[in-house]
Amino acid sequence: MSLPFLTAEHTRAAVETLKDIATESGHEALQTFMSYVKVDWFERQVRRLENRSAFKETVRTNNELEGWHRRINGKIGAPLYVLIPLLHSEAGTVDVKVKLLSEQSLTRYQRATYKTAHGRLHKSWEDYEDGDMTKSKLLREVSFIAGFAPITERQTAPIVD
Repeated sequence: MSLPFLTAEHTRAAVETLKDIATESGHEALQTFMSYVKVDWFERQVRRLENRSAFKETVRTNNELEGWHRRINGKIGAPLYVLIPLLHSEAGTVDVKVKLLSEQSLTRYQRATYKTAHGRLHKSWEDYEDGDMTKSKLLREVSFIAGFAPITERQTAPIVD
């Protein structure tokens, strides 16, 4: 679902429109899902809607953590006494990384595929903010870019505007 790629203020209207479309369609599973989204995102508010929005945010995964874990696993392959010095060594880099993060100097490796996808996402968001793209078009674009779209072709009929 690509709703988190909208701004927080536009998400509520989009959910209402999608809920109306689900009701009109008579599709019971879709109605149930949209009711869940409405209750979970707006009525219960365990997390604020602003915190759910990924608008203009880089898509994050746990790849960095998995990379670190793979590095450690590749190094240990031995008893615990080998792991303890490795963890101590990793802990020694924390202060440096915190300082670099606070200075916004820390960079990370990003594969060309994801760099291109993030560039396309940010271009779509800019077009949306400039009024050159509707909510419906933005949702379709980010679904396609992020790989959520279950279709091979982009549809052109508006869903939400």
